[in-house]
Amino acid sequence: MPRPLRSRARPASARPTSAFVGHLLVKAAMRVRAATAAALGPLQLTPQEFGLLNQVVTAPALTQVQLGSLLGIDRTTVVAMLDRLMAQGWIERAVDAGDRRVHRIVGTPAGADVHARAAAAPVRARRR
Repeated sequence: MPRPLRSRARPASARPTSAFVGHLLVKAAMRVRAATAAALGPLQLTPQEFGLLNQVVTAPALTQVQLGSLLGIDRTTVVAMLDRLMAQGWIERAVDAGDRRVHRIVGTPAGADVHARAAAAPVRARRR
């Protein structure tokens, strides 16, 4: 009876986790996200809400659909996030002059203020 062939290659599971670049990138992203969330917490913003507010402040008058597309967020989530930012008084929905069915999202002075304070939070989080 012939002997079974043995593989001399070490199984992938035998390599240390640090050998997997993708795994390390995911872990690094998780740490940055957690640090950013902690830094934004006192402002009552999540990292995703900050991304949305940042887009509104830096590129005002985009539509809800455009914002979702730019940020890779589905329509339902965009609406919920915009509702929350609007309830805080940081954004407003303005009716488009050319098409009343379209709402353009604009930041308020209070939104610009919280954006300025929040913009420093990710920087502080990266320095940790």
